[in-house]
Amino acid sequence: MRGAERQNLLAQLGHSDEELRRLAVERTTLLPAADALPLLAERLGDASWRVRKAAVARFAALPEGTRVAGVLLGAIADGNNPGRRNAALEALSACGRSATFDLVRELTSPDIDVRKQIVDVLGAIGDARAEGALGGALRDADANVRAAAADALGSLGGCAFNELLGQLAAEDPEQLVRLAALRALVRVEGEISLATVEAAIADPLLAVAGYAALAQRGDASAIEAALKGLLARRASVRGAAARAVSVLAARAEPESAGQVETRIRVFAAAHSEVVQDACLRLEEADPSARLAAVQFASLLGSPATAPALLRCGGEPVTAGPACAALSALGGPLAPALAQAWPSLSASERAFGCRALATCSTSVAAERMLRTTLLDASSEVRAAAARGLALCATAASLGELLGRLAQSDECAARDAREEEADALVAAVVQVANREGGEAVEAVIALIDTRLQQGSEDARLAGARLLAQLARPADAGRVRGLLADPSERVRRVAVEAIARIGHAGDDLLRFAFADEAPGVRCAAAHAAVLRELPDAADDLAALAEDGDARVRAAVMSALAVRAAAPGHRARALALLATGLRGDDLAALAALASLERIGGPDAAAIAALGLRSPEPEIVERAVACVGAHGGSALHSELIALLAHPAWPVRARVAQELAAQRAATAVPHLHARLGEERDEFARAALLAALASLES
Repeated sequence: MRGAERQNLLAQLGHSDEELRRLAVERTTLLPAADALPLLAERLGDASWRVRKAAVARFAALPEGTRVAGVLLGAIADGNNPGRRNAALEALSACGRSATFDLVRELTSPDIDVRKQIVDVLGAIGDARAEGALGGALRDADANVRAAAADALGSLGGCAFNELLGQLAAEDPEQLVRLAALRALVRVEGEISLATVEAAIADPLLAVAGYAALAQRGDASAIEAALKGLLARRASVRGAAARAVSVLAARAEPESAGQVETRIRVFAAAHSEVVQDACLRLEEADPSARLAAVQFASLLGSPATAPALLRCGGEPVTAGPACAALSALGGPLAPALAQAWPSLSASERAFGCRALATCSTSVAAERMLRTTLLDASSEVRAAAARGLALCATAASLGELLGRLAQSDECAARDAREEEADALVAAVVQVANREGGEAVEAVIALIDTRLQQGSEDARLAGARLLAQLARPADAGRVRGLLADPSERVRRVAVEAIARIGHAGDDLLRFAFADEAPGVRCAAAHAAVLRELPDAADDLAALAEDGDARVRAAVMSALAVRAAAPGHRARALALLATGLRGDDLAALAALASLERIGGPDAAAIAALGLRSPEPEIVERAVACVGAHGGSALHSELIALLAHPAWPVRARVAQELAAQRAATAVPHLHARLGEERDEFARAALLAALASLES
C-alpha cells in the first residue's frame, strides 16, 4: 500500500462515520500483519458494535502464526472499556487453537478478571492441550476462576481431574464452585458420591444439578429420590426431577423396567399435582423442553395429560412421541379426549384422530372417530377418515359412505378432494380388511347413497367401484359410463379393469365418448387390459381429432410395445404419431426412448426433420441414446440447425456416443457459433472427444 493510500486508510479508521470506519477495518487486509495488529486492536474498542465485529473477523482471518494473542490479551485487561474487552475475548476464541499456549501462559496474571476471562476463552476454544492448565485453575484462590475452570473442563470432556472436581463438588466453601463442579462431572459422566448428590438435592440452588447427577448414578434408591423431587416447591427443581425420572426409567434394566413404570404411575396417581405440573410443562415454548415433558408425561399414564399432549402435535420434534404417549393410554383415551374436544382447535382435533386410530381394540375410539366425521372442519373430518381406515370395523362403513354422500360446498375444492380421498381410502381398506360381506355392503350402499347424489357423490361411487368392482358389477359400471359428468365417466373407465371380459364392450363404448379425457383414460385401459384387437382400437384413437387423446395413445404404446408380439405394430403407430401435432409427437418420442433399441431410434430419426425445435431436440436425445454410429451422420447434419438448444444437444449426444468422426464438424461449427451456451457445449464435446 502506497503512502497516500495508507494515510487515507488511517484517516478513515478514525472517521466520525461508523460505516467508513468499518470499511477501513476491512481494508486492513492490504497492510502487513504486523502493521494491521495495533490498528485492529484499537478498533476493538470502537463505539460501534459493527466496527468491533469487523475487527474481530479480521483478527480471526490473520495468517496462521501471526502473534495476535499478546495484543488481544492487553485488550482483555482494559477494565475501562467493556466493549473492547468483550471484543478481544471474542477474537481470541475465533483464533482457536493457535492462541492456546499464549493464553495458558497468562493464567498466572495477578488480575483475577483476566484469569477468569482466559479460562472462559480456553473453554470456548476446546483445545485438549489446555486441560492441565485448567486443572490447575481449579485450585485458584478466586471462586469465580475455580467455577469457570470447572465449566471449561466439563466442555473439554476430559476426565484427568474428575477426582478434584468431586472434591470441589462436595467441599468447596463457595456454592458457585460446587454447582460448576457438579455440572462438569455430569457432562463428563464422572463418578459422584451419593453423599454429594444428596447434599446437592437438599440445597435449593444446587438441586437442579443434583437431580441430573442423581439420574447419572442410577442406583436402586435413585427413582424414589427423583419422585420426591416432583413435589418440590420450585418449578425448576420439579422439572429437573422429572427429567431425572425419565432418564432413570429409560436406563432401567429390562427385568425391572415394569416395576419402575408401575411405581411412577402409582406415585402420580397419589399426587394429582404431579400430573398438573406435567401438563403445564407440555406448554413449554422450547421444542426440546417440550420433548422432555412429553417423555415424562408418557411415563405417568394419566388420561388427564391427553389434552395437553394433543397440543404437542404441531411440532415435528414432539408429534411422534406425543402420539405414542396418547396411544399408550389405550381405552381411557377416548373418554379423556371427548371431555376436552369442544375446546380444542381444528389441528388439535385432527391430531387427536391420529392418536385415536392407534387404539385399534378400543370400541370407544372407533365410535368417537365416527362421530368426528360430522365435525365442522374438513381437515378434521379427513383426519377422522384416515383414522378409521386403520382401526374401523364394518360397523363404520355406513357413516363413511354417508359422509361421502354429503358435499361441503363451503369448503375449498382442495379440502373437499382431500376429504374425499381419505373417505374413499378408508372405505376400501375397511371393506378389504373385513372381507366379502363388507364389500357387498359397500356396493349396496353405493347404489342407495351415492349413485343418485351430487357430482362429488357419484364421483366417489365411481372411485369405490374402480377399487372394489367385481364381474357382477358390469351393469353398474355401464351406468357410470353414461353419467353426465366427464369426471365420473373418466374414473368409471378405471373400474373396467376389475370386471374381466365383461368390460371389453364397455371399453369400446368409452372409446366413443364425447369427452377427450374419457377417451384418454380408455386408451391407457386398452393397453393394460391387452384386448385381442386393441391395436385396431388404438390405431383409431391415434387418428382422434383431439391432440390430448393422440398423445395419450402415444404414451400408452410404450407399455404395449413391451408385450410379446406387439412391438412392431406399436412402433408403426408411434411413427404415425411423429407426423402429427407437437403434443402427440413429443409423447411418441418419449415412448420411443422408453422402448429403446435401434428400430425405435430409426423411427425417432423421423423427428429430426420436424420444423419444431422442441421435437428435434427430443428426437436427438432418443437417437443419441439408442441409434449408435449408424445415425451419427444425421446428428452431425443438425450442427447447423437454426435453434441453439438443438445444436447444443447434438454436441452433447455426439460426445456421449464417442463419435470421433464428428470432431472436424464440431471444430467447423465452433468457428461460426455465436450463442454462448451452444459454444460451451461444443467446447465440452471437443474436450471429451479429443482427450
